[in-house]
Amino acid sequence: MLVNSDNGQEFAKAVITGMVIKAVHDLTELDMKDKFESIEEVCEIFSNYYGKTITLDDRVKIIRFRVEEILV
Repeated sequence: MLVNSDNGQEFAKAVITGMVIKAVHDLTELDMKDKFESIEEVCEIFSNYYGKTITLDDRVKIIRFRVEEILV
């Protein structure tokens, strides 16, 4: 289930299709597709989100999923 973090409303059913853990410096353009312009932007956004400095050596989890049904 995909949930809107702002209001808690479920908006879609999804299935996880894959997961990988990588160091930030190993991220590819495909890993960052549609979300980040650069590795530096990944570090900046994650640092702001988690409230600590994220470096190129930190590891991130990439979860891929397929939306099966839109609920709203």
